[in-house]
Amino acid sequence: MNLIFPVFYLVLILIFLIIILRFVLLEIFPTQNLQKQLNRLTISISLNDSLLDIYLELGEIYLKRQKYSEAIEIFRKCLQKWNKQDKVGLSHLYTVIGFSYWKLNFCEFAQFYLENAILTGSNYKVALNNLGYIYESRNLLKKYIEISKYKDTKK
Repeated sequence: MNLIFPVFYLVLILIFLIIILRFVLLEIFPTQNLQKQLNRLTISISLNDSLLDIYLELGEIYLKRQKYSEAIEIFRKCLQKWNKQDKVGLSHLYTVIGFSYWKLNFCEFAQFYLENAILTGSNYKVALNNLGYIYESRNLLKKYIEISKYKDTKK
């Protein structure tokens, strides 16, 4: 009878420790994978293997790590190399740059890139939503209402 409670508590503590270990391991491995990818891509870029895909992948890693200023720098390099006939791709790239500027609280730059995304692409909903948030945060109520009406007509 006296062994039931200590064994129960021991099992309970072991289960708790296993759960904590699982959460820690689930955090460590993705972080290590991102770091390995980051190292591989920076080495590839330093060897002048500057393909557009490498820059895009590196920018995505910086976004995942919330290093927005580095992501902006990489995506602006992509913008210089991008095919100007690819309107959908340009629109997406403008949106990502605008989002990164918005996260850094540079609303004017974010607004510029998101407006370009809308002008470049056709009915680009993510850019419209992000631009609506910027207008709302900058108290540009008239422009926010216009964007809201535009989004409603394009649904």
